[in-house]
Amino acid sequence: MPALDVNAQSAELADVRIETNRLVLRRPSLADVDRVTDLAGAYEVSKWLTRVPWPYQRSHAVAWIESAAAADASELTFFMDDGSGAIGAVGLANWRETPSIGYWLGQPYWGRGLMSEAVDAVLGFAFDRLGASEVRSSVFDHNHASLRLQQKFGFRETGRDLQMSLARGNEVPGTTTVLSRDDYGTFREPVVDHTLIVDDF
Repeated sequence: MPALDVNAQSAELADVRIETNRLVLRRPSLADVDRVTDLAGAYEVSKWLTRVPWPYQRSHAVAWIESAAAADASELTFFMDDGSGAIGAVGLANWRETPSIGYWLGQPYWGRGLMSEAVDAVLGFAFDRLGASEVRSSVFDHNHASLRLQQKFGFRETGRDLQMSLARGNEVPGTTTVLSRDDYGTFREPVVDHTLIVDDF
């Protein structure tokens, strides 16, 4: 497929769907509010995120979904749907220029390799359809599962940063990372094999 014209209006991406072996990655919907409130609102999830407060109220989920679903949203957000509804999300901030990937998965769904499957699909979309030359990210210290996931795809550590965690109420140190198109191509083949280990994210 040819790369999308990233200078075109975001409305062109309003109905984008990506299908993987076990998931549909789709745009946010207000029908997902209750599930997002429950899953993203768990402290074991929200403490690893920058923009999710805790306690997380239904009104927070409504505001986030409305913003993420807007035609002019600065972040391209995909909800992970396993057939029962939203179970997590993967987002590409700054997607028109150099995308920065972020993600979360509801705690009941950890350990099945679903996050790896979703991130693989969205990275492929960023490189193949958006034409990105690299994708950036950042991981809070001690978020070992997230850093292992990125290392599987070839992300390289580039430095250190401090980012605000609304759930924790303070700035948290972390590691910045970057994945080039070439490195993704090198690391992708063993990743999509989906051979799982017990703590696979």
